[in-house]
Amino acid sequence: MASTIDMFEDRQDYHQFDGSIIGVDNFDTFRDPEPIDLWYEKNFYGRVDQRNNAVFIGDDVFASQDKLKMLTDDGIYVLDFVADAFTDLKRRIDNILTYTGRFGGPTISKHSVIRDFTVKKGLVHALPLFEEHIKRYFDVFMKDYLRSTFRDAQVKNFDDFVKFFFEFFKISGSRVPITPSGFVKSQYCSPLISGLMLEISFDDHDDDNKKGEYIDDLNFDFYHAIVKQYGFYVDKNAPWRLVANISSPQMQRYWIRGDRESDLPPYDIPEEEKKIREKCREITEATSATGLIELQYELKGEKIEKYLQPNSVANLFDTYYTRAYRHDVYSIAMFLFEFYNEYVSSFPKIIVEKQESCANQIWIKAGRPTSGYATLSRTIIERKMITEEELSKWSSQKLLKMYISMKAKEEGIKISEPRLDQIMRNASRIFIYFDKKDLDNGHTVEYINMEMKGFTKVKGVVTKFSISEGQLAPSPASAGSNGGNY
Repeated sequence: MASTIDMFEDRQDYHQFDGSIIGVDNFDTFRDPEPIDLWYEKNFYGRVDQRNNAVFIGDDVFASQDKLKMLTDDGIYVLDFVADAFTDLKRRIDNILTYTGRFGGPTISKHSVIRDFTVKKGLVHALPLFEEHIKRYFDVFMKDYLRSTFRDAQVKNFDDFVKFFFEFFKISGSRVPITPSGFVKSQYCSPLISGLMLEISFDDHDDDNKKGEYIDDLNFDFYHAIVKQYGFYVDKNAPWRLVANISSPQMQRYWIRGDRESDLPPYDIPEEEKKIREKCREITEATSATGLIELQYELKGEKIEKYLQPNSVANLFDTYYTRAYRHDVYSIAMFLFEFYNEYVSSFPKIIVEKQESCANQIWIKAGRPTSGYATLSRTIIERKMITEEELSKWSSQKLLKMYISMKAKEEGIKISEPRLDQIMRNASRIFIYFDKKDLDNGHTVEYINMEMKGFTKVKGVVTKFSISEGQLAPSPASAGSNGGNY
């Protein structure tokens, strides 16, 4: 079977398809609907902002749920405006399926694989995914890198644990990230964390036969065109996945409407505001992309444009997402704290063995030198857990320097020792004078994040590592693996 990418590119009926037979207004807008390629072209769509910062939907959004909407009774969520767009799309599809027969218009075949528009997958919470990833990482570190080797006997305290951890990271960090920002931009993180995607099938993303069933379906062109009318891409490598196109006028119509409704007061709307809303009625009822664009040029006035102009991408990320780098240093410190104490709890004592020479004592007794005879001494050392108070007093300078090196490793950036020291000096000043020795204030990590963007990426390395079946194993890099298995 040909690859699904070839199947997409070779479909001549994309160019020949006549939109009039399905009743799509202004079909020129939807001709040649290009799918989105999350494997090779837009690997991190919805996971990075306009400045290439890794982002995710934070705990505050999940707690309040004021920016999320549930699509099914069993708790499948997406961002609110994406849910509104899909609800209208599903209503349109359901109507098409209902009104069949002689006067019913175009419909979808009874044997089509795209008749069922029930959502099977939606938003995935990034932080639990990250925590599970970190747990596997530390399991490998503690069991294989420490416990099964001579290194275990050298871990007497928290500093020793951190030292070996950093050594381990130097081996694996270019392939297996451990910071939230590195994880979000890795193959280990699902693209579903964006809240911009939903899936209408549980099919395996590695199953080309299933992809072929969708693309070869007689109704696929109709499906592809109509989802674009509501502001969605079709995923090129998983045709049952719909991805909100946040730059499309169709999707922005839902976004604008949601923002306007959330911004306006619920009661006692001023008369001036009522006039503005009345003038905006046409855009609320617009049903096509071209109609929306025409309205934007026809209507004038600063206050009206506040509601009619599409929101910026920056506004989207500021409204819905959390920048992952702001959690990096805290996460590293807390995981080191948690897993060190877990290690001490599991293995509270170590026996240090040392060969002690008896030659000197024999010489004294015998009155002549000797080169032989030694005894084995054993010393039992009790490891002590670290408290949160002790962690808070642990060297912030050590933590920051380690973080800078780790961030560079994850991003594939090569930094010389003098340059590293320079960044560290600047970070230390910001930490002391701007953050007042409190990393939660954010200026220090923001500075480090910006500095990491000023370097040239390191070219591909020979050996990369991945976690496979609990083992840290070498594996080749794959540009197409990002998020492909979710």
